[in-house]
Amino acid sequence: MLAENLMNQNISIDEAIKHASILFNQAEFQQAEAICNSILAINPKHPDANHILGVIAFRYKNFKIAIKLFKKAISNNKNNPEYYTNIGNAYKEMGDKPNAIKSFRNALKVNSGFDKAHFNLANIYYEMGNVKDAEKFYKSALKISPGYAEALNNLGSIYMDANDNQQARKMFVEAVSLNPEYVRAINNLGIVYDRLGDFDLSLEQYKRAVSLSPDYADVYYNMGNLYRDSGDFSQAINSYSKSLEINPGLAPAENNLALVYSDMDDFENAIKHFMQAIAVDPGYKYSYLNYGNLYRKAGMYGKAAEIYKKAIEVDRNFVDAYYSLACVSVDSDDSEQAIGYFNKTIELDNNYSQAYKNLGNIYKDFGDTEKAKSYFIKAISIQPDYAEAYRELSTVVKLKEDDAELKVMLNMIKDEALSDVQRMHVAYGLARTYESMKKYDNAFEYLETANVLRRKLFPYDAENIVYLAKKIKEVFTEDFIKSNKGFGVSDQSPVFILGMPRSGSSLVEQILATHSDVYGAGELDHISNLVKRICASRDNINYPECVTQFSHKDISNMAEEYLGLVGKDDTPEKFITDKMPHNFLYVGLIKVLFPNAKIIHTVRDPIDNCLSIYKTGFYDGHAYADNLKDLGDYYNHYREIMAYWNKLLPGDIFEVKYEHVVDDQSGQTRRMLEYLELPWEEACLSFYKTKRRVHTASATQVTRGIYRDSLKLWKCYEKQLQPLISVLKS
Repeated sequence: MLAENLMNQNISIDEAIKHASILFNQAEFQQAEAICNSILAINPKHPDANHILGVIAFRYKNFKIAIKLFKKAISNNKNNPEYYTNIGNAYKEMGDKPNAIKSFRNALKVNSGFDKAHFNLANIYYEMGNVKDAEKFYKSALKISPGYAEALNNLGSIYMDANDNQQARKMFVEAVSLNPEYVRAINNLGIVYDRLGDFDLSLEQYKRAVSLSPDYADVYYNMGNLYRDSGDFSQAINSYSKSLEINPGLAPAENNLALVYSDMDDFENAIKHFMQAIAVDPGYKYSYLNYGNLYRKAGMYGKAAEIYKKAIEVDRNFVDAYYSLACVSVDSDDSEQAIGYFNKTIELDNNYSQAYKNLGNIYKDFGDTEKAKSYFIKAISIQPDYAEAYRELSTVVKLKEDDAELKVMLNMIKDEALSDVQRMHVAYGLARTYESMKKYDNAFEYLETANVLRRKLFPYDAENIVYLAKKIKEVFTEDFIKSNKGFGVSDQSPVFILGMPRSGSSLVEQILATHSDVYGAGELDHISNLVKRICASRDNINYPECVTQFSHKDISNMAEEYLGLVGKDDTPEKFITDKMPHNFLYVGLIKVLFPNAKIIHTVRDPIDNCLSIYKTGFYDGHAYADNLKDLGDYYNHYREIMAYWNKLLPGDIFEVKYEHVVDDQSGQTRRMLEYLELPWEEACLSFYKTKRRVHTASATQVTRGIYRDSLKLWKCYEKQLQPLISVLKS
């Protein structure tokens, strides 16, 4: 009706077009369309009328109709850059990027100063991964229009992708100053402050964004990321849940919510949300990757591998999935398969430095130090600040004062830009290097630096071992053992080699695994993982108290599941060794599960043992190891616990002293084989020739035969170790 009234008022077509534009800008699309159609009834070739109708069709996502109308507009006016820009946007929405680029460039031929064409060209290049041209055209748009907030925001995103967070921050701040209600830029500013480690400023931006746009799901998602990174899991859950309330199809939020539950060791809820993430978006490959990581964390390596393969079904070139398959193959002690997957990772991305580093670790564990060295050096050549690769290199090469690698490490340790984690790895590498030079004061200085930094990563609760020592005695009584007798399995194949880490357990396992009737499975966390899982289902009651709630069925199921995890049915050897040192905490439970299992307790000079632990710098766990007093206290409680097990289970624990093996390998080997009731095999004396991978901190030692270097090594550090020695004496 309004269109008819306007045309009946004998107003000019130019005035009618102006009015249609005003109505369009007011979102009165039907009235604007009616006016344009009235104009076209008089003049079918009118370019502006066709253009406005094209823009309306674009708004309604009728892209084919929009392109047809834009073409009509252009055919009757080839000098309007906006026509070309809008048809370019329609082509882009149709997925026709070549025609979109051609259209934007045609706009620039008409008017090289048309900022929207520069901006849209930048956008399409950014989407195509052509960052260089995207940056160029965002900058040219800003040169024309310095106050172009959207161009500033998108240029900031390019800098953020390149981890140039300071430059990104500058762009976002400027964009927000131009448009204080520009929510996307405010959200991005929150992300970049998070990356810069400023929690308060990041949270401030997110809260500002949701106050302006309460239904902006991405902001709540990013807020969840901020809280998760800070360890505030409750707020993280709330934020992710809010983002999913707004957008139930936001798979990354479901994925990250699952990750929070994984961080909390809430296996059940983690599985639930990973499955929901996959259900809402089966093409979101990261849900599969992280879901697989959950099972890997739980020690269920077969299930993890199965899920990683599903990620590869989604994306055949998903390099991180191949890398994860390689890592879980390492966990499963399938070195051949691990090497294959690491090589596939490198085939897809020949700059994947972690793959080279891990290949180096595999060959180091096999005793092939030359090959290991070549892979560590390759990793460093790709990533010159790869601190962990320098650390690993120091385990296979005795660096000298004038070696380039040592000079780089000495410069790195002084670099203020280095993260605590990187500095820790370099410090461990330097400690090992100076010890090999017999410069013990220098070595200990770096060792102390490394352990101080490691303590930041693994905060230590000294009361936990006190609690365990006390509760083990309360829970595992003679009555408990008797009341659960007969509910485990009678299988005799498991051999548990336990004690403190670095006490000679790898050497003992390597000797035994050389025997034709023994399979060395390495350090397995199956017992602790099974305990955690069952305890979690008992209202998260801690071990060992939760054991009192285990039913007889729990015990038999747990024993059977353990045998399945170690591959009992697929292992022809009579015995399977599990040399997880901290199984010393579970001796009573192990004897209930496997009353016929053999238990070998490896012991070593306490000061040498603790020094070796302090020097190792384990990649995860062992938080007690970073402080000499805490380490000594932990060791004392370990002795207390083992003394209790020996009292409770007299004759069930076979002790092997590391120093005795070094002094009399033949005699101690015979003694161990007699304990297992195995015949003598001469090959056990040449254990270092066994071609099996030793996936522990002792890898380089057990592949070179018996040596005496570490006996009484503590005397070289006697002055520095006084805090430890005092605690051990007490």
